[in-house]
Amino acid sequence: MKFIVTPSTLNYMQQYKEEKADAFLIGLAPYAVRSNAVVDLDELDIWIKQCEEYDIALYLLMNRFFFEEELVELYETMQFLKKKNIVGIYYSDEALLQIGIELGMQNRLIYQGETLLTNHMDVNAYLEEGLQRVVLAKEITLEEILQIANASNAKQLELCIHGHMSMLHSRRFLLSNYMEFLDRHGEIKPNHMYHIQEATRDIKMPIYEDAFGTYIYSGEIQNAFAQIKQLKEANIGMVCIDTKFYDDSYTLEMLKYYQGILNGVWQQEEVMNQYYKNYPNHILSNGFLYTKTSKTK
Repeated sequence: MKFIVTPSTLNYMQQYKEEKADAFLIGLAPYAVRSNAVVDLDELDIWIKQCEEYDIALYLLMNRFFFEEELVELYETMQFLKKKNIVGIYYSDEALLQIGIELGMQNRLIYQGETLLTNHMDVNAYLEEGLQRVVLAKEITLEEILQIANASNAKQLELCIHGHMSMLHSRRFLLSNYMEFLDRHGEIKPNHMYHIQEATRDIKMPIYEDAFGTYIYSGEIQNAFAQIKQLKEANIGMVCIDTKFYDDSYTLEMLKYYQGILNGVWQQEEVMNQYYKNYPNHILSNGFLYTKTSKTK
C-alpha cells in the first residue's frame, strides 16, 4: 500500500520523505478543482525537480469538466505533459480519457469519478481501458470496498481515507449571489474558506468559491485509523490523505499516524486520543464505511 498526500508547498520535502510519503497530488491550473496546491505549467518543472530529488512520485489533478471550446488547448497541454516526468493524471471528464487514448497516455490516467465508482463491474470496465488505476467513491461501505477489491485488481484501486468529504459543487457563485442579495457586494474572497451551519445542527461545513463555482464540504473529517490495516490486507494499492484546508504540518502528522498504526508504533485508540488532544474542536467520522447510503445504483 502506498500513500499519496496533498501538500500545500514544497517547503517540507525532507519531512515528507522521512514520514514515507510515496506520492504528491497537486492541481494543474486551470484544469483542477478542489485541490490543496495549484500550480501552472510554468511552475511545474520546479515541482518535478524537487520530487525527483526526493524520489516522490508526482501526480496532477485535472478533474474539471471541460467545454467544447477548451478541448484544443487541453489536447496541447496533454501533449506537453506527455514529455514530463508526471507519474499520473487524475481526471473526471471522459474527454480527457479520449485525448489520453489518442496520445497513448491512458496508462498514466487515474479515473476519479467522485460518487460514481461503486461496484467491481464499473471498476473493471475502466481498468480494461488501460488506466493506471481508479478511485473508489467515498460513499460506499468498508464491506463493499473489500468486495470490490476481491473482484478486481486491488493494486489498481485507490481510496481517500482522510479529509473533509466534498458534498456539493455548483457552477453558480452561491456565496457571492447571497451577499449581493443582502447588498453586501464584493465581500466574498476567492478560495477563502467560510463556514455554513444548518439551523438544526451544530456542525459547521466549510464552503468556498473559486472561478469555477461553489464548493461545500462535510463538517466532519473522514478518517480510517481503525480500518487502515484491513485496507492494506485487502491489497488496496493507494490511499489518499486529502488535507485541503490544512497546512503541511497537519498532513505530516496524519501520515505519521497512519504509518505508525501499520508499523505497530501506534494503536488506533492512542491515535484517536492524541488527535483529539491536538485538535479538540475537530469531529472525526468514519464517513460511509459502516453506513449504506439511501440510494442504490
